[in-house]
Amino acid sequence: MALPCWAAIWKILLTVGLVLFYYSFSIGITFFNKWLLKKFHFPLFMTLVHLLMIFILSSLSRTLMTCVSGRARVILSWSDYLKKVAPTGTVTLLSPDCF
Repeated sequence: MALPCWAAIWKILLTVGLVLFYYSFSIGITFFNKWLLKKFHFPLFMTLVHLLMIFILSSLSRTLMTCVSGRARVILSWSDYLKKVAPTGTVTLLSPDCF
């Protein structure tokens, strides 16, 4: 019976560790952006490049995963999207980067 207890403690510690890891890097990125924008005075261009890189890398990742797995892309209905994706976006909105 000791194994399930240790497994639960391990999962809790892993979750707390990942949350702390995420918030540490999130806050670090905020300070980095503040420092960078003191020297680079084009914040809209920086945002444009950031969004463009996210688009390119996510497209590349999606294409590679489709080729490697051999499965077709998953297409969500609007109701599934609102139930499964929107809560994650809402929680991400609460990130320190948004404040």
